Amino acid sequence: MDYDVVGHKLTTPYSISRTDGELCRLAEVDEEKDLGVILTKDLKPGRQCREAARKAMNVLRTIKRHFTRLDKTTF
Repeated sequence: MDYDVVGHKLTTPYSISRTDGELCRLAEVDEEKDLGVILTKDLKPGRQCREAARKAMNVLRTIKRHFTRLDKTTF
């Protein structure tokens, strides 16, 4: 059995059945985006948080660029 730093490696090949009954093996990926959520192989939220922060900073830059004076009366 191969042991990794945080546990053991699972080498289970996953597959789905086609309509004709033939099994189709699923490919292993490091990262997948589904419904706007980024899922990584290790299930850590770091990449998702970085992308959310990047998008938020882009919105803030756009607001700052279009409003020359920001005060309570502007909003």
